[in-house]
Amino acid sequence: MPEISFRAKRLERRKRIAQIAAVCIGVFTIGFGTGWFSHTPKDVMVAGGDPVSCITLAVFPKDYVPAKDSFQLNVYNASHRVGMAGITAEVFGVRGFNIAEVGNYDEREISITAEIHYGKKGKFAAELVAAYINNSKLVMDDRVDTSVDVLVGQGFEEVLSNRDANEELARPEASPSGPGC
Repeated sequence: MPEISFRAKRLERRKRIAQIAAVCIGVFTIGFGTGWFSHTPKDVMVAGGDPVSCITLAVFPKDYVPAKDSFQLNVYNASHRVGMAGITAEVFGVRGFNIAEVGNYDEREISITAEIHYGKKGKFAAELVAAYINNSKLVMDDRVDTSVDVLVGQGFEEVLSNRDANEELARPEASPSGPGC
């Protein structure tokens, strides 16, 4: 069997690499060209031609976050777990909130983490409190002051730290911008 020289082996390897590169470039070119030429933008007309609101990201402005001690926070236990309102109120107090009332909520049991009840004037305060409780539900009622009620439910686990709540407040949220944005 004849021996193949080093130069011949190198030449053979280079040919093989060139062939593989040519095949890869060909496959890429065919795929890119097919996608490029078959893509056609589709314009969708809105019935009546009225502008539609679009969804944008909005960051909860730090200017509108009220001071934690500027409103009264009431904490009620809406679960069958004993002492949850007291423990939760104590943690909120350590976080700097002004705790007004602590007690039991006897109207119904709440299965979710928490419900946060507030009036029209307490919207920003309620959003601040909601940042401290994961998966809480905001419920607006007809009260006229800035007080906020936290109804601790069966799914409640913890009050987040100040750092975690600040990160939650800074996270952008999708919200409708209005017509013609």
